[in-house]
Amino acid sequence: MLPVWAYYTFALILFLLNASAVCASFVSLPGNWMIVLFSGLFARLVQTDAGHGMSWWIVGLLAARAAGGELVEMLA
Repeated sequence: MLPVWAYYTFALILFLLNASAVCASFVSLPGNWMIVLFSGLFARLVQTDAGHGMSWWIVGLLAARAAGGELVEMLA
């Protein structure tokens, strides 16, 4: 379905986007939610026959963690 080189290229792009989202959170942008968005796009668009990729369970855990971070920020 997806060549190995393309999978690793998309994984590298995901890493760079998520790293930029972490940096964006330092300047009060919603970096956690950007990570959830980028990871959701990766889970939807990048699928392989070998079962590699990101599952929707992981995206859900990322969303729960982002929501927990928002809750902690609101209570602080």
